[in-house]
Amino acid sequence: MQVGNRNYRGLLKFGIKEHMEALYEEGLLYLNTFTYFKELEYNGDGRADIYEGVTEYYSGEGFDNLNLTISFGEEEHILSRANGTLGVAFTDRPPEFSHLYSMTSIDVNWALKQDKLIDERNFAKNKDYVVIVYDTVKFLDKLTNYLVTNGYTSKRGFIEYIDENSYSGEIGCFRKFSSYSHQNEWRLALKCHNILDPIKITLGSLEGIAIPPKDKKDFYDMKIRIGNRELSNKSLYTKVTT
Repeated sequence: MQVGNRNYRGLLKFGIKEHMEALYEEGLLYLNTFTYFKELEYNGDGRADIYEGVTEYYSGEGFDNLNLTISFGEEEHILSRANGTLGVAFTDRPPEFSHLYSMTSIDVNWALKQDKLIDERNFAKNKDYVVIVYDTVKFLDKLTNYLVTNGYTSKRGFIEYIDENSYSGEIGCFRKFSSYSHQNEWRLALKCHNILDPIKITLGSLEGIAIPPKDKKDFYDMKIRIGNRELSNKSLYTKVTT
């Protein structure tokens, strides 16, 4: 899957053993709200993002073109790079989508350059297992059929990563800051603003299109062929455990 200058392979979901077994055996996708991720405490598992739901962001030269003043009673403060404000985010309208589900992909160019499959940060805190969807066409067909049959309004695709020190413009739910780029995130977003609780989607067994849950060691022992090279994260696991 070619997205801009990135070439992605497969879809990976990281999580606890119980949740990954449910994903593989039942095709269970658990979609939480954008508000949940925005308000989530930063605990190292990679999910929290206070910018979820932001509609516009300005920094760098684009920020210089704005004329912003913030007032506290009779005090007024001009917001500019000259006085130390590096960027400003706006949430001037409700987010287009309400619920999201995220997966990771292998960035082929990065993997070949780094001689490993993924950035180790994807095995974040409390995420010790991974399900690898290798037949993404069949997976997305199952997902599409479910969404259409059940009347969901949705959008899906890869995240575009932007530089928080220079980007100015629309954000929406398919752009994130480059500090998250190691996730190579693919995202499903639903428009269900009348539902305040998480949404569960059950696609059916992923047998034949995905690899059953692997723990970190087993995944790092795996070798995946990209072109004429076999890559794995085994050397990294050896360094961590010895």
